Amino acid sequence: MSLNKYATPLRLEPHISRILLILLLFAHGGALLLCLLPDFSPVIRLVIILFVALSLLFVFRRFYSENTFKQLVWDEQGVWVLCRHDGRQLDAELLPDSYVSPGLVILNLRCLDGTRCPSQLLLSDSLDEETFRRLRVRLRLEGAAPESGVEPVMDRSKK
Repeated sequence: MSLNKYATPLRLEPHISRILLILLLFAHGGALLLCLLPDFSPVIRLVIILFVALSLLFVFRRFYSENTFKQLVWDEQGVWVLCRHDGRQLDAELLPDSYVSPGLVILNLRCLDGTRCPSQLLLSDSLDEETFRRLRVRLRLEGAAPESGVEPVMDRSKK
């Protein structure tokens, strides 16, 4: 149950984060630069290129596949409704080990039907500025459901 009984549902419609995209390309590009070192044989260079390409493919499939969520709704009772790109909806609850900081929110959710529910990585440019601010404030105020007997969501912005 929400601490604020007058809270409105919070609708999140995340989109591709440019910050995350740049960081991923920078990290993988840096790994590919290792291939330019003269100490590596052609076989080792090929293996490095293969692993970096597979890693990049895996990351893009993880963050930008049809199984990702196009909309997340946090209702008044503290239940999350997750809407996938393929049209399916899942109900979930927020886990207390979620993370909140000024530029990053990681939502760790547990699906109520027992299916796997991946963590949601939201950077400050994944949502519009007002929605991102409202999410951070509500996570700090409410966090995990009070009746669950767990500590509130971890907030490391004050360190």
